[in-house]
Amino acid sequence: MSVNTRFRISLATGTMATIAAMTGVVHAQQGQPDRFFSDKVGEAEAEGEKPQETLLQGSVTSSTFFYRETGSAAADGVIAENSSPADRLYTDLRGQIDAKHISGSNWDVRLDSRVRLANSCDLRSGDNAALYGDCQTQTGLYGDNEYDLRELYVKRTGESFDIQVGRQYVLELAAVKIDGVRAQYQTSEKLSFLGFAGLYPARGSRSIDEDYPKQTIGMVEGDRVIPVAGGVGTAYRYQRLYGAVGAVGIVPMSEEMTGSNEKLRIFLTSNGYWRQSRKLDLYHFAVFDLQGSGGTGLTNLSLGGSYRPSSSLRVSAAINHVDTETLNVIAQNRLETPGMNVGLIQNNVAVSRIASTSVRVGVSASLRDERFEVSVSGRVRRRPDIVLTPTAGGDNIVLDSSQATEIMLSAVDRRSFKDFRFGASVLQVLGIELPGLGKDIFQHSESTYIRLYGSREFRRGLGLYEFDLSYLASKDNNSGEGCLNGSGSALIPACYGSTKVGTIGLGGTAFYRIKTDWMLMGTASLARQGFSTSQNNMTTSQPANLLLSAFARVAYRF
Repeated sequence: MSVNTRFRISLATGTMATIAAMTGVVHAQQGQPDRFFSDKVGEAEAEGEKPQETLLQGSVTSSTFFYRETGSAAADGVIAENSSPADRLYTDLRGQIDAKHISGSNWDVRLDSRVRLANSCDLRSGDNAALYGDCQTQTGLYGDNEYDLRELYVKRTGESFDIQVGRQYVLELAAVKIDGVRAQYQTSEKLSFLGFAGLYPARGSRSIDEDYPKQTIGMVEGDRVIPVAGGVGTAYRYQRLYGAVGAVGIVPMSEEMTGSNEKLRIFLTSNGYWRQSRKLDLYHFAVFDLQGSGGTGLTNLSLGGSYRPSSSLRVSAAINHVDTETLNVIAQNRLETPGMNVGLIQNNVAVSRIASTSVRVGVSASLRDERFEVSVSGRVRRRPDIVLTPTAGGDNIVLDSSQATEIMLSAVDRRSFKDFRFGASVLQVLGIELPGLGKDIFQHSESTYIRLYGSREFRRGLGLYEFDLSYLASKDNNSGEGCLNGSGSALIPACYGSTKVGTIGLGGTAFYRIKTDWMLMGTASLARQGFSTSQNNMTTSQPANLLLSAFARVAYRF
């Protein structure tokens, strides 16, 4: 059995993660803070009077992304190239429209939609045709066009009773998405009761033609699966405390889906925020399944807080537990039916309910009138054992539980020379051995990530540019050892990967408000990825890859 698992990280120099954070940082011409996608406030509303006209607002956004890898053939005799033969290219068009208090009435309408068209493509090299087919550009997530309807609803607001009809998210109750009706009754300024019922689109659906997928049993395609969801809850809002609690039920309306049973799901949910004092803030989010495909258990939990004993010191702590119950529903609509190969594990079909838990603590201190900020944080992550079952008999294979610790150091100079903002951060991921819990490394690799960056505003705050230099070093935990610890299926727990990766990248990002209602942004990065692979105790240096990525966005608001 030959195993050569490659772990590859595309280093886009952190700029994609900056997009959302920077969208609202650029200032308006008058120098006042102005978030680009903020809600409008009509003159009558600003003066506390009843609106007499429709307030129309919205935005249109075009986002384009491109990614390419280039490199030579692998050095160990493998026919495939080191780099991916497929480029990544797409353009999304998204529109959001809100019509509030239409003609001075109590009626509102909201539309939020997105379109992505999958374009035709050609081979980058004719030599790859036999291996990869005739399409080398990936556009849609699954290679298809996407027509995503995120929200479309009509809402009537009353003095104490509100009703909302259409496609919507019930944010108070675990952000459940429905095509149906929501009603809310407000008993006081601090307390309200809500309920909803409707059809339940497939979780993870990216297009309206996939919202209610057809039932598939073996090779036979049947009727569409149309689940129904409903729930009730209470929302509360006080001066320093707000949140919601409730219960939700989802009826699958199908006894069999892609070879596995999907059961009635009932869960409880709670979320809230509490400003205990000027120094202490606490928050939580929880979902507990009473019944479902994975039985009874905690599906999602986040607990956290921030403590500021002074204006220059902040301490934060958080606990997060995520149970991937959702994979049991999403993946079965996409992955192939298990085969009849004796003794083989198809772990892309047998989706397990795998939970992971993390605990994070951080300290941040500001110095010299908040010009400098130094931060340190640590996080421990852990997942339990994973049991893989052969499709046609044989012993189960257990992937032992794993854990890792992450340590991050960062420093920022907010007011450096020429009004630049400079920063540096170092992230170290290490495996740890906990008493009685095993010693495998979480994700089976150790890594170090270093980033240096600088940014500066220009044109009196209308624009901002940022550049960064980054380096990533990662090593699989059994690199250099090979897969000689067993034979046949017993090799699997020992062969998570055998790669060492070193990637250095340079990137830049720019934002500019050409007018009050127009925003442009773009980001690009170029990285060199060198790596070596190990197999059967032999290490082979592979030809380096060049990684190119670019992102551009044009947005207009009205």
